[in-house]
Amino acid sequence: TRWGAGLSQWIVENIKDLLSSTVRSPPLFMFAFFMFFPTAPLMIFRYAIPDSIELKEMSLVLLGLSSFHIFFLPSVYVANLIMLAIEGAVMLFAALFLTGLVMLLGARRLGFQFNPLEYMVYYLIYNPLWFLITLVMLCRVIIHRIPKDLDWKV
Repeated sequence: TRWGAGLSQWIVENIKDLLSSTVRSPPLFMFAFFMFFPTAPLMIFRYAIPDSIELKEMSLVLLGLSSFHIFFLPSVYVANLIMLAIEGAVMLFAALFLTGLVMLLGARRLGFQFNPLEYMVYYLIYNPLWFLITLVMLCRVIIHRIPKDLDWKV
């Protein structure tokens, strides 16, 4: 959490420069943001895009079936859960594949080796945790729950 607090304090202290740089060169900012937080687009799309129309249609059909017989009612719930899980898995693996492809091409261009297994661990475990820690610490810094003059020496 110390690194998240330090990053959050740096962001708050340099917000004017960050915003002016973002306005001057949005593609560069977006590229840097997605390099540091490749899971951010997945999280943003997952919460910004409403549930799909297919899910609502299927729920309506299954709810209609449950009006004929009470035994169809649990299938409505289970089918909704399965559809949500499938939709989430498709979004997750599509984003993993696309960001992995970008990282692979960037690594080859720079002459580095790319290990897909390491990237999967980074993408699925480390990066979401780091993104959430950064967001929480940014909120704490903004509401002044972390002192500005912390001694960061170990």
